[in-house]
Amino acid sequence: MRLNRLLRYLLETESWEQASSRRKTEGVPPEAPEDAPLGQYLFAPARSDVPTPKEKNTDLEKVLSRDLGRHFEGEGDIASVEKSLVTLMGFEKQGMYKKLLSPPAGRAYRFIKNIKPERASELFLNGYSAENIVSNPNVAFYVPNIGIIDRPSASSTVARGETNISSWTISPTKPNFADFCSTRPDLVAILLVADIQSNEFFLNPDNISNFAQADRTALDASLVKREREVIAYGPVNVIEASAIYIKPTVSGEEIDNLRYRCPKIEVPPVLDPEMVIPSSVFKPAYDYVNACVEKYLPSDVDSYVLKYITTDNKFYILLKMCAENGFDITNPQTRSYVMDNILIGYGYNTDEVTARLMRDVRQRLTEITDSVFNRLIQEIKSAEPISNYNAGQNNGIPIQKELLRALSLKIEKAEL
Repeated sequence: MRLNRLLRYLLETESWEQASSRRKTEGVPPEAPEDAPLGQYLFAPARSDVPTPKEKNTDLEKVLSRDLGRHFEGEGDIASVEKSLVTLMGFEKQGMYKKLLSPPAGRAYRFIKNIKPERASELFLNGYSAENIVSNPNVAFYVPNIGIIDRPSASSTVARGETNISSWTISPTKPNFADFCSTRPDLVAILLVADIQSNEFFLNPDNISNFAQADRTALDASLVKREREVIAYGPVNVIEASAIYIKPTVSGEEIDNLRYRCPKIEVPPVLDPEMVIPSSVFKPAYDYVNACVEKYLPSDVDSYVLKYITTDNKFYILLKMCAENGFDITNPQTRSYVMDNILIGYGYNTDEVTARLMRDVRQRLTEITDSVFNRLIQEIKSAEPISNYNAGQNNGIPIQKELLRALSLKIEKAEL
């Protein structure tokens, strides 16, 4: 009897943690009427700031939570994600669920990259001429009084411009945004600035990240917290912008000549599994590639570039291996490297050397220099340092620094 009374007492009595949580959330005002489509509290099961017992998510809420997470991750069906985000924005406009959905006051910033000067002028800089854009390369410039941008999402790297939803941040100085402005040569990077309150923005990134921290299955809390994103729908009135044109360091004509002069790898039209192709077939191309690396990539270029071309590039490694030792498919080291790195996904039985395997090996061997050169040319084009360039940093960091500098902002120190 005593044991039964004790069990009943333990079951009926709140724990200290439960009581503490209940006291903190007692009197928390509802975020919506009781009969609202998502209940009184948005995403209640994942939150610690709502009364207990917590509401369950409605079926619609589950869809909205899923699509919000997909938006942050850049995944999922574009139309479905847009529909869900517009639905959330509609609730915010009705004055519901404002704790998670109402954006903070202040300014929002959107990074755009890899835009041709003509499209930058037309879509984002309100007619600021392409001639002016390219007139002072590798230095960011300031453009005031932009005005209405009809489709800020036209450059979306995730949705490819197929949505009216655009992502903005309230923290453009965080170094992790370097990836959002890392721009290829002969193209433009832009940083747009808008006033949040005078546009149709929604979402509170700080409160959303608190929710996401508890509900990791729906949202990546670290991503939300890091990017501090607010979302806009449709046209946005842009106050000002900064932009930078990245100048190629080598002309297109010179690049064409480099490709033309590259020695061809003359692989026999039919390969026998026992055939060893001598190193002399590969060495001229290998020496030529190395000469181009030495000539066109200055010593102060980001060390990552050289590492990628000469250490991490699988085709360069194979070219070097063949130039030093020739190509022998029966050699375990050569064969293993080819199978694991060059013929990935072909589905071969590595214990068998077939006519089909030798045919595809031949094709890949003839493509080695093209594959190496594609990466090499890309880096040659972008080897010229821009303002604020520091060797060893992420390639986008100097561009981000320049865009911020033109707006009188400074990049923050990277978080440890």
